[in-house]
Order: sequence, then structure tokens, then C-alpha cells
Amino acid sequence: WYPGSAADTMKACIGTVRRLAWFAAFAGASSSSFVEGSSLRGLSAPAAAAPPTSPPRARLDLGFADFEKNLTAEVSLAIDKGLDSAAWKSPELRKRLTENVTLSLKKGLEAALKPLKLSIGKTWVALPADEQKAHYVSQLRDSFDSTLERAKGTVENHVRIGLRRANGFSMAAGRQSNSSGALAAEADGILAKAVKALTAGLLEEHCYGELKLSHNHTKKASAGKLVALELDDELALDEENATNSVNMSSVNMSKGFCIPSAIDSLARRLNDNAGLVGMTARFEANAMTLAQKSKVGSAQRQ
Repeated sequence: WYPGSAADTMKACIGTVRRLAWFAAFAGASSSSFVEGSSLRGLSAPAAAAPPTSPPRARLDLGFADFEKNLTAEVSLAIDKGLDSAAWKSPELRKRLTENVTLSLKKGLEAALKPLKLSIGKTWVALPADEQKAHYVSQLRDSFDSTLERAKGTVENHVRIGLRRANGFSMAAGRQSNSSGALAAEADGILAKAVKALTAGLLEEHCYGELKLSHNHTKKASAGKLVALELDDELALDEENATNSVNMSSVNMSKGFCIPSAIDSLARRLNDNAGLVGMTARFEANAMTLAQKSKVGSAQRQ
């Protein structure tokens, strides 16, 4: 209570309220500054602890995407450099041929490798530990490397043979007519034949009936190996593709035989490699599981 008049008493009360409000504001500011690390108290809040980082998960990357990318790039380059006849002077026609062949090659690889990828994926998922998954992928890649590298050479051989045939095509209609329609039709016809020549050995199985070998054909050189064989004016078969696809020593040359395409042969060899690696991975995983169960059982009995 303040002595004096009522006016003095009111002024004193107002001053008291203002001082209380100022103290309240000061206390709030001090608390906020402490949390935000201001220089008011010279202290800072402790930094929040970083959440623990989990180890990187195993990834199923077998190198097929890189193989396809590099292979199509090499095929495109080979086609661009290998077309040197008058029929292929048009850059647009050369571009269309390259696009058609590489697209067909991509689709063929995708279809041939799809069952293999599904099989590998099932084995990969069945492995319980990330370390086992990573080891499985590493073994697969090691076993695939040499096979994929040889496949590049086989594809290059077929493309080279196809280019030799494509360069033999001529624009017959173009020499007889200046009609744009006739020239376009002739270009489309040559394009279709060239695509067939370049992709037949890569994507199609070749079956032959009774073989009639002339003096232009070469039979077995030694130990059942086929060096080169031209059958009914079809594409020549390189030694590696023929011997890897068919046991030539067991073929009855008078009754004929079938040779898978280069891409199908690649898929079969990769599948054989994957089967062996997969069996090993599953066996090791089962053995590890049994060892862990035995260890747990021994600990419980003690």
C-alpha cells in the first residue's frame, strides 16, 4: 500500500505491473536464447546425435546393362564404318539401318536373358544374409566376364559378314527412274534386306537339311572343328559359334543340323555358368545355417 492520494496509488500500481511484464519478457528471451545458442549466456545447446547409418544393402547388378550399352555402341560404329557401297551414300538410310539393327539386338538380348535374370533373382532372394548375396553376385560377374567378352567377338563376326552382304545390294530402280517414289521404295527394300542380313545370324536359329558341299565349301579342318561353312548362300558360320552351339564331331553332315543364334548361344552359356554358381551359393548358405543352428543348440544344452 502506498501512502498519498488515489492518483499516486494508481501510478504505483501501473509501475509495478510494467516492471512485472518486463521481467516476464526478459525471462522468456533468456530461455529462448539459451536454446538457440545466443551470446546472452555464452552457452549453446548440445548438437543432436546423428542417427546410426546402416551398412549398404547388397545390389543385384550383373553387368548386363553395361554389356548391352557397349555392344550396341560397337555395332553402331561397325555399321557406320562398314557401309561403303554406293547404295549407302544417304546418311538417313544409314541411320535407319543402324537404329533398326540396334533396336532388334536390344529386344533379342532382353528376351533371351529374361529367364536367366528371373532364375538368378530367385536364388539371390533366397540367400538370407547380405554378405551372401554380395558374394553370389561377385561370383556370377566373375563367371560371366569371359563369356560376355567372347560374345562380343561372335557378334562382331556376324555383323562383319552381314555388312559384306549389305554392301552388295544396289539401287537398281534408282538407275532406271528418277521418281522419288521409286527411289524411296528401293531404299526401303534395301533397308529390309540389310536388316535381315545383319540380324539373321544374331537372332535366328539356322537349320539346314541335307548338305551338298561344293569346292567353295570347307569341311572339318581337324578334330571335328568347323572353320567356315557357307550353306545355300546363307551367312557364313564362324568357328566359335558353331562349335560352342553344336558338337560338330557328332553331327551327321548328310542329314543336316540346327545352329542356335549367337544371342541364344550366349544365353545358354550364361545359364550354365549361373547354374553352377547358384548351386554353390545355396549349398554354402545351407551349410552356414546348419552350423548356426548347431551352435545355438549346443549353447542351450549347456
